[in-house]
Amino acid sequence: MSEAERQAQARRERAARTLRENLQRRKQQGRARRAGDADEAAGLPAAGGEASRDAASTTEGDRPVGGIGSAEK
Repeated sequence: MSEAERQAQARRERAARTLRENLQRRKQQGRARRAGDADEAAGLPAAGGEASRDAASTTEGDRPVGGIGSAEK
């Protein structure tokens, strides 16, 4: 087996392992939701959650307060 073939095989094995881990994580999330348990997510919360809605609704009059694109300096 050539070096390129070994690298390709290793890449396929890593991808397969990553997909299996992702599938197991998704299955566990689905089971937790059906059972009414809290997600035990590792990492950052998803965009569009309650915190991002609260941040987006923070305004002063009719213009956003600070943040990206703000004219205030």
